[in-house]
Amino acid sequence: MAIARHEPDLVVIEDPFGPTRKYGTSLGILYAIAQDLGDSAVPHRLVKREQAFANKYVEAQDLAQRFPQLAPWLPKSRLLWETETTETLYFEALAIALNVPGE
Repeated sequence: MAIARHEPDLVVIEDPFGPTRKYGTSLGILYAIAQDLGDSAVPHRLVKREQAFANKYVEAQDLAQRFPQLAPWLPKSRLLWETETTETLYFEALAIALNVPGE
């Protein structure tokens, strides 16, 4: 398993088996990662993705206000045909990490 090679202390991903806005390839990747983690000894948590915002860009703005040190990486909203910037992933990862129970 590719993840185990990095010897993480904990892997946190969105729970693909619960309600999610992910679909298509993204959802397939989440299923595959969850399956690999379930078959390994890597400590992991599948977390329900709580999304109380209209979209990830509004959520990122809220997170940047809560964590001002992240403001330089605040992604700008994109048009539908534009690709998503890498910075968006940082804020999505933070949002998921904030929902890990007991951590």
